[in-house]
Amino acid sequence: EEVWIIVVVEDQNDNSPRFLPHGRPIVAAVPAAAAYGHFVTRITAHDPDLGVNGEVRYEILPGEGAKDATTKFTVDPSSGQVVVVGSLENEAGKMFGFDVRATDQHGAPTGRTAIANVFVYVIGAGGHLVVEVGATPRDVEPHLHHIQGMLTNVSGLDVRVQRIAPHVDGDAAHTTATDVYVYAVDPVTQAIVEAAQLRQALRGRKGQLRSLLPSGLQFKGMRLPQPMKQGHILQTAELAILVGAVVVFLSTVTAIACLCYKQRKRRRKPMPLAP
Repeated sequence: EEVWIIVVVEDQNDNSPRFLPHGRPIVAAVPAAAAYGHFVTRITAHDPDLGVNGEVRYEILPGEGAKDATTKFTVDPSSGQVVVVGSLENEAGKMFGFDVRATDQHGAPTGRTAIANVFVYVIGAGGHLVVEVGATPRDVEPHLHHIQGMLTNVSGLDVRVQRIAPHVDGDAAHTTATDVYVYAVDPVTQAIVEAAQLRQALRGRKGQLRSLLPSGLQFKGMRLPQPMKQGHILQTAELAILVGAVVVFLSTVTAIACLCYKQRKRRRKPMPLAP
């Protein structure tokens, strides 16, 4: 007589999450003009355990530097996506450092953990290098990963794409060309590289860049972003003053009109007859 015995082997939580890249801090950059909800980076930790033992949750740890960081950034517990939640308008040139903890077992207190150091640099208006590509933004977007890898291989730096936009020449935008805003991280020091240094690393290799671009894309050149013209700032300030003056003027005229109307109404009120 045969007896069948079924043995179910349950997974044991014997692995801790591991951040990618392993053993290195996570470095990202964000423009000072970034609005609420702006994507900064995605933190990823892998856990080979099965089921709930492999489900990872993320959180920013309290500690030195975390208080300032949590007023500017937050991390999604499930996806690890870091986004902007505070104004960075006056933070250009500043670096925010904080620790993120990944916990398996869906973030349970009994779960295994790992900690990663995160550094977010706030880049001002001139902190990016602009690479001009001869194609529309829609045609360029599917190849951003390739462009990022190409610039990394040619420069020897860890180049990352911040954003893309229609190419701007003076005050005119051209939809047939695309400006790719990039920045670079030094692979040794893990610090943000100045845009001028990145341009220097790519200078003299334009032919190589042209040959490495996918078919249909043309390398047009690269430049440092031009600072905003002072005249534009003055025009904006003057417009704000003018609008404020108009509002005050209209408010004053309305108040005077209401006062005159009340006085006229009182004058028209008939006097009572004497008995």
